[in-house]
Amino acid sequence: MHARRFFVKPENIRDDQVLIRGQDALHISESLRLRAGDTISVLDGEGMLYDVVLESVSHQSARGKVQRVHECESDTNVRIALFNALPKGAEKAKFILRRGTEIGLTEIGFFSAARSVPRIRGSERHAAKVDRWKRIVTDAAKQCRRATLPKVSLLAGFPEVIDYCDGSDLILVAWEDEIRTRLREVMKNAGNVERIAVVIGPEGGFKKAEVELAEQRGATVFSMGKRILRSEFAGIVAATMILYDLGELG
Repeated sequence: MHARRFFVKPENIRDDQVLIRGQDALHISESLRLRAGDTISVLDGEGMLYDVVLESVSHQSARGKVQRVHECESDTNVRIALFNALPKGAEKAKFILRRGTEIGLTEIGFFSAARSVPRIRGSERHAAKVDRWKRIVTDAAKQCRRATLPKVSLLAGFPEVIDYCDGSDLILVAWEDEIRTRLREVMKNAGNVERIAVVIGPEGGFKKAEVELAEQRGATVFSMGKRILRSEFAGIVAATMILYDLGELG
């Protein structure tokens, strides 16, 4: 039986001591009924795993001592970031976050495109959303036994996304009006790539001006076929196809 796994911020691992707070501490004490002397696995979300023996447990916190440190194998050999226009409804965003974590994305970001309905205003709401999204990817990473956490980001608009992706080897923008370039053809000719950004529009699609901007900045605009996929599903399908093509899935 595998030891229970918990993600802890790197700053809460100092020397050979580990501190767990919040819901995880409550889960350890109440649901799992773990006590001093029990062993758990702790991950820092950056690829390190720690075997930890609990020394004290309460509803508010759990403290333990590191017995052994492991460097985890990378989840994937290619870094794929998905930037999805913020969907309408919290469940759709949750779907993207959970499925993206499970297939091995290294970053999941949201933004408001020209035709997006949801808008985020105010730094407090911004921070609250990102914190909630981080909890979702953490829970998903525990479930699929992933060693690292995808970065979660929230960008203002489409131009900011294109700027943000500037360091990627390949920037892919899905557009339903593209009829020439298919994703499988793009990947066939991509060569050796290590960092890929996939950008998905809102339910109403990208405006032509947004697509033209992407092409001017070196992005590749592609089609996913004859059928129009829902925004929250399209990015996961595209990323899965890329991971399969690169030998990271299947």
